[in-house]
Amino acid sequence: MGPTMTRIVDGLVELGLARREPHPDSARTLRISATPAGEVLMHEARDRRIEALVDALTQLTSGERARIVAAAPLLGRVARLDGV
Repeated sequence: MGPTMTRIVDGLVELGLARREPHPDSARTLRISATPAGEVLMHEARDRRIEALVDALTQLTSGERARIVAAAPLLGRVARLDGV
C-alpha cells in the first residue's frame, strides 16, 4: 500500500469503519475489510447515490429516458473495457 492509501486506511480503522487482518496465505499482506459500521455507511452512501439518480431521471422526459435505456448496452461495454 502506498502512503496515501495507508493514511486513508489508518483513518478508517481509527473511525471504526475498517479493520486490518493478516492474510492467511502471506505474512507480507494484510486484508482490509469493512466493519459492520463501515458496511452501514457504505450502504447508506449507495442508497443516497441511487436516490439522486432516480430524482435526476424523473426530471427527464419519457423520450430522454428511452434514449438512456437504448444507450445502456454501450455504457456497459465501456465500463467493462480494460483500464476503465
